[in-house]
Amino acid sequence: MAPIYGDVLCRALVICVVFSLFWTNANGLYVKYSREELLSLDPEHSHVDHVGISISSTIFARLTKPTNSQDNTQQAGNRAKRKRGRRAGLLVKSRRVNNIKRPPLPTLLLSNVNRLFNKTDELFSRLQSQKDFRNCHALCLTETWLNNSHLDGLVKPPGFSIFRQDRDKITKGKQEGGGVCFIILDKWCTNVKVISSGCNKNLEHLTIKCRPFYLPREFSSLTLTAVYIHPAADTKEALDHLRDIVSNSENKDPDTHSIICGDFNQANLKTVLPNFY
Repeated sequence: MAPIYGDVLCRALVICVVFSLFWTNANGLYVKYSREELLSLDPEHSHVDHVGISISSTIFARLTKPTNSQDNTQQAGNRAKRKRGRRAGLLVKSRRVNNIKRPPLPTLLLSNVNRLFNKTDELFSRLQSQKDFRNCHALCLTETWLNNSHLDGLVKPPGFSIFRQDRDKITKGKQEGGGVCFIILDKWCTNVKVISSGCNKNLEHLTIKCRPFYLPREFSSLTLTAVYIHPAADTKEALDHLRDIVSNSENKDPDTHSIICGDFNQANLKTVLPNFY
């Protein structure tokens, strides 16, 4: 029995030695390859996944297809350019609506109201219902017939600011009539300053300087002048006085943009200010 156990023990030792030698050599010769390196060895069969299953060209094309955003970008690049001159559509209309509060120059409404106090309800309703009134940035009103007894809050629409020059009854010798005012939209401009105003027998005027929220770089400010010249006034003297007022405001601020509006009756502004139109 002893020799049998000795043979078994010898065989077991031989197997252990051989196994240990094989394991050592295997660990020393073990080499790692990345997926890219393995695929580069055979370019013709590169469409093989990591588990060794072949992928057809159709399935591979689907898997490698770009996402929707990438596909849309490529289609937009390959699409033919749109011809110029097409300005219709909802997008363009929305841009026009959004630019109402950012015009290069304001939208003005001029009216000879012939007594404003009894027309405030009509003015408020028009500003609410009519688009032409609602989109105006400034209202120039002549012959307002206002005096010290009429408070600003009674004639000023909501969301607007009022600047007025009432008729001086001592200078004119009349208790009623005349008067000019500006009604400015607050969403368009809140920085408004009165730089000149006056009332005499020939000319009634009000000049304000506006610095709106949006203004082109060419202009530092906007100078608005409201004018009322009575039909019986001396037009030459009134226009000379108006020319001096406009010249003084432009000399103080050469980069301002001047706008003159009002009721001139028979007076012609181009005789003294030919550059205005």
